[in-house]
Amino acid sequence: MARIGIFYHTDPVGSVPSGIDSFIRGILQWAPPDLDYTLFGASSDTAARPLGQESVLRIGDRVARFVP
Repeated sequence: MARIGIFYHTDPVGSVPSGIDSFIRGILQWAPPDLDYTLFGASSDTAARPLGQESVLRIGDRVARFVP
């Protein structure tokens, strides 16, 4: 399994209108199942997603890790 890290400039759970959000979600949703993704980025809610602590994101049927 290949592991891929993506630097994500905002909180993927937060609501920020931009094309990059749709692009990243599309990558995660339609990527081959043998790819494992980790997003590194910001957190807009440090109580729910503390800095430096890994959390799990569900996008469609896929699961990705997020490290704020």
